[in-house]
Amino acid sequence: METIIQPLIKLGVLDFCEIQPDSNARSTLIETLKLAASVDSLGYSRYWLGEHHNTKFAQVSLATMAMALAGKTKNLHIGTGALLLNYHNTLRVANDFRLLELLFPQRIDLGIGRGMLADGYGEAFLGADKNKVKDLSYFENKVKDLLLYLRGKNKVIPIPKNVNSPEVWLLGKNIGSMSLAAHYGTRFSFSLFLGATQIEASTVLAEYKATFQPSKELTKPQCSLAIAGHCTDSQTQILYLNKIYSQEDANIVPTIIGTPKQCLEKLQELNQQCKVDEIVFLDISTSLQDKLRSYQLLAEICGLTKKSEV
Repeated sequence: METIIQPLIKLGVLDFCEIQPDSNARSTLIETLKLAASVDSLGYSRYWLGEHHNTKFAQVSLATMAMALAGKTKNLHIGTGALLLNYHNTLRVANDFRLLELLFPQRIDLGIGRGMLADGYGEAFLGADKNKVKDLSYFENKVKDLLLYLRGKNKVIPIPKNVNSPEVWLLGKNIGSMSLAAHYGTRFSFSLFLGATQIEASTVLAEYKATFQPSKELTKPQCSLAIAGHCTDSQTQILYLNKIYSQEDANIVPTIIGTPKQCLEKLQELNQQCKVDEIVFLDISTSLQDKLRSYQLLAEICGLTKKSEV
């Protein structure tokens, strides 16, 4: 009988589909499909898409892109990290993700977050209600409404009916989203790459576990840590990316830019301090080739896949 070797750390992927200066939206999305197929074969657990309403990103149609990714992969969980629920109709979201779950059973994740959009986009979505998104209670009502639809207990039945709920995750970097995840019995992912500290992550995740209330879909807490970085055997690349992301106006704060050994040590440190079930990795390199190499090296050093022969 073949012995199954468990990975040192369970890893997922986060992708914002950002268009590089020498590329365009179509090429970016084609590269996303290629990257997802590659990490699927490397043993990664899930592939999440972010929602960013800015023309430097190739897509904001998460359900449509998730369907394309699910059709190109076999084992990955495909989902959102995160869908900005404040700007969406909850019944429409329930319909879209129940359809995805019907087509790709037990492979769909619905990760939701609050987020804030620039005034033009926020007003286009919500009109006079655009300022309500600043109130946590507005988001909580949307979460509650969505979960009732997914569970078939709201005022109308979502279509298709008689479908299991996708995995629901709440994402964020503060106690607000965490408390909702604990209260409503959903999974929770802490967004470390948004500038939070490891101590903050550890504290919030511990509170999530301590206050978690079981639901029909989830009987015990399940959590992850979302980080940004790059794994490479090139010292030149390490120096270059560290220089780029040391700038004060960087929107993303990398957790680790380093060699495979350095990355493994950092991931193990995070895992020990935060005690999560999984780490979701946003690679910050700019070319498909560099991203592929980074995820390959991470897969090898973390034991997701066998080391390739050179």
